[in-house]
Amino acid sequence: MSNKSNLMKQELRKIANYIAVIQTGRFETISLGLSIIYVLTMKFAFAPIYILLTLHVLPLILSFWVKDYAKKYQYVYLERIVTEDKFLLNQLKEKYHYNKLNYLSRSITLGFTVFLLFLWQYRFHNLEHPNHYFENLPSGIIIGVVLIRIVAPFINYIRLHKALSMNKV
Repeated sequence: MSNKSNLMKQELRKIANYIAVIQTGRFETISLGLSIIYVLTMKFAFAPIYILLTLHVLPLILSFWVKDYAKKYQYVYLERIVTEDKFLLNQLKEKYHYNKLNYLSRSITLGFTVFLLFLWQYRFHNLEHPNHYFENLPSGIIIGVVLIRIVAPFINYIRLHKALSMNKV
């Protein structure tokens, strides 16, 4: 019985991490959308537009590429990513549309967009612009993304565990 409960806890952690990646992406989308409005009114570079496009297009490209590459070349590691394990908590898996490939592609994309935000901060800091309040805008987005990515899995795990124990899933 303890093996089954440990497996369920691992599945809860996986789903909580996946939800945290989605929530972090939503935060990044909202903050980049607001910064796009600022950047377009002040006529600066289009870096937030490119980062936002990367945030939404790269997971699709990565997942398609991995599926296609695993099918063509039969790599064991890629096949493990593409094939799904049996889940005890199928209702949670279906509710949040969890699969390993989506989680991996979204996580890689999130890391890449944080790197792009670092580059934007470097470029943005070296430009002269009239409003110095927004000089550290990319750094604020980075801090928010990192904080949400660290804190959200714990909160989601507790929330999912509570919902499962009260049969509210």
